[in-house]
Amino acid sequence: LLLQVNVRNDTREAAARKDEIYATLRNALASANRDGTIELSVIDESDLVIPLKVDSATVVLLPGDRPDTSSTRISVKTRIPPAGANGQALISKLKDFIAGIKEVGRTKLESSGSVDISIVAPHRYREEIVALYAADAKKVTAALGDDYKIVTSGIDRPVRWVRMGLLELALFVPYTYQVVPQSVHSVTIAHE
Repeated sequence: LLLQVNVRNDTREAAARKDEIYATLRNALASANRDGTIELSVIDESDLVIPLKVDSATVVLLPGDRPDTSSTRISVKTRIPPAGANGQALISKLKDFIAGIKEVGRTKLESSGSVDISIVAPHRYREEIVALYAADAKKVTAALGDDYKIVTSGIDRPVRWVRMGLLELALFVPYTYQVVPQSVHSVTIAHE
């Protein structure tokens, strides 16, 4: 479960803004280390997520929405237990963590409001997803009889996911298939 947080500072001098943002991020890292269940990452301008280290190579400060303002984005993440998780309690945990960070100078931490779910290594579920597709394809061809076959497209695509509830994701491979008569020897699949 993760929450994106905007880190902003409007101290007039650029060097002081940077120092105050970095000090606030060091406080956040110290709090995460004490907690032990919170992970912090930086989100760069390409939406790449990088483990948080407080240095110029990792934390890129961008101009804010007003003059004399700098900002960056971080992600605050906690694992969802395999069973019996209380979604509201986990969301409160993330928000309380942000509220408890000591902000330095004119630095402000503002959560984006919505909590997202991410998945680590979704490709590890690929074999199971393809097996489910194959079983469904067999049912379809069995129901239609030997006069029909299935032509599949996209089953080689990466695993994707969509949120289905507060703490639930549905994993899938975005494939399509066509049912055609056995007598058809060539099929052209139109790409959308």
